[in-house]
Order: sequence, then structure tokens, then C-alpha cells
Amino acid sequence: MEYKNEKDIFIRLNQLSSLINSATKFEQILTLTCKTAFEVFNIDHSGVVVFNNNSGEVVAEFPSKNFNLKGTKFNVKGNETQN
Repeated sequence: MEYKNEKDIFIRLNQLSSLINSATKFEQILTLTCKTAFEVFNIDHSGVVVFNNNSGEVVAEFPSKNFNLKGTKFNVKGNETQN
């Protein structure tokens, strides 16, 4: 599925909003959001990482079958991307 213009993106985000309203678990909302980003931006993988102090954890991803990173924890202290 490929989205070529802003109108298509806004339509898909509106659909996501409806799905979020019907979701019963926060984890489900995060996964739906990852799936939408995957579809809208035509990317290979999408994920949500939660940062706490000097560490991060993958809390949602789509698709998970090839990557299976959910639950992965990592240290960000001293990482070259950290300012």
C-alpha cells in the first residue's frame, strides 16, 4: 500500500484515530500506530522505543515477524547519537 499525497495520509491517520478509539489495550494502540507508519511511509519496519534515563526499550513494532525486537532493552548512555 503506497500513499502518494497528503490527502491519502490524512485519510489513513483518520482511520487510525478510529481504530485507536476502539482499542482496548495501550499495547494494541502502539502496534496499530506502528502499522500505520509502516503503511503510510512505505518503510520496511516501524517501532516505538520508550526511553527512561539512560536506557531504552522497544515496546511496539510492525512487522514483528522478521525483526522480533519487542522487549529489547539497550543502553543509550555514551551512544554517539546522545548529545
